[in-house]
Amino acid sequence: MQSFMKQLLFISFVLCLLLPYQPGMAEEWDLEEKPWEKFGANFGVFLSTVDSSFRIGSGIGLDIDVEDLLGLDTTNSVFRTDAMWRLTKNRRHRLDFTWFSLKRDGQRRILDDIVIEDDEGNKIDIPAGTTLEAFFDLDIYEIG
Repeated sequence: MQSFMKQLLFISFVLCLLLPYQPGMAEEWDLEEKPWEKFGANFGVFLSTVDSSFRIGSGIGLDIDVEDLLGLDTTNSVFRTDAMWRLTKNRRHRLDFTWFSLKRDGQRRILDDIVIEDDEGNKIDIPAGTTLEAFFDLDIYEIG
């Protein structure tokens, strides 16, 4: 799925380069007589792929895949909305708002005892059978 997303991003980038603004476009679209819209809104959903991992130690260390460890989904739907309002009568100035939301959660029961030592040498025991719960909530708001 990641290679598909990379290909889609590359194709979008190439299209942006191949379709530049051309002189005379304002006359062709008759923008001088019919000004831009006063208000606009877009709503969308897209599929995201997330692969989170980290490594403990160097050399022969331990690679940990967060999605496998905590039972998190690797793909999910992401919601986005955009709104625009032109403030002045001549419609040259506008206010933009964007909201983007990515939410994931997971749950996993551990099968072995885990012993963690803190900085002061105190040991923390997490017994087998304990349920771990994880969540990742990301909301991005943009005003321009």
